[in-house]
Amino acid sequence: ELQLNINSIGSPECRKNYRIALQEFLKPHFSNLSETSQKRFNNNPLRILDTKAPHEINILNDAPIISNYWTDEDETHFKKVIEYLDILEIKYQLMPRLVRGLDYYTRTTFEITSSNLGAQDAICGGGRYDGLVEMLGGKPTPGIGFAAGMERLLLAMKNNQSKKNKVQIYIVGLGDNARGTVIKLAEELRQQNIATEFDVLRRSLKAQLREANKMGVSYAIIIGDKELESNQLELKNFSTGNQQKIELNKIVDHMNSLSF
Repeated sequence: ELQLNINSIGSPECRKNYRIALQEFLKPHFSNLSETSQKRFNNNPLRILDTKAPHEINILNDAPIISNYWTDEDETHFKKVIEYLDILEIKYQLMPRLVRGLDYYTRTTFEITSSNLGAQDAICGGGRYDGLVEMLGGKPTPGIGFAAGMERLLLAMKNNQSKKNKVQIYIVGLGDNARGTVIKLAEELRQQNIATEFDVLRRSLKAQLREANKMGVSYAIIIGDKELESNQLELKNFSTGNQQKIELNKIVDHMNSLSF
């Protein structure tokens, strides 16, 4: 069984204030820290939170938590992440001391663990780094990434076989009000083994349909404010060019009845 652990390390402003608070807390315990943690104390104290040493874990049980130093924007962002996880019915564990060790990470941090791996159970870890491209001289660009341990991943997979399916459905989401419905519908279709993608860049209708056509999908489902109000979605058949209206609560069954 896989488990998603998640936290937010906030914005640079948040981490600056938290770093000071964490160092102040650890000062009286400095002599009891491991050599590795002592080296991290000045340069990267947040990495001390990664410790696996039992005596250091006991010390850190009383340490301040970073959520108390979030800005209003940090808190709003994390609540939205959790909201989308809840919509998708993805189980998660809030881990207030889950951090990433590099300074360019911002806000969301996560790891995925497997119950098949014993104590060394992490198979994947990552987070957001919205300022990284800008630091390298580029335009402000949101970013997120992860790293996975291949040996652990293969061990966790055991005999499970997976294959990449050609994307069959592209969900066109128009406006913020539709986003929750879009991601929930995509997950419901994927649960029916229908390969589904949707836009995450908030592009126009024309741009999203162009992307869907480029991907070679069979159908596009269009969801905007008008569709939400009427409870009827637009279904576009790329083979024929025809469009029809389908009730929201019937769309999954309808797509399941089609042959791809």
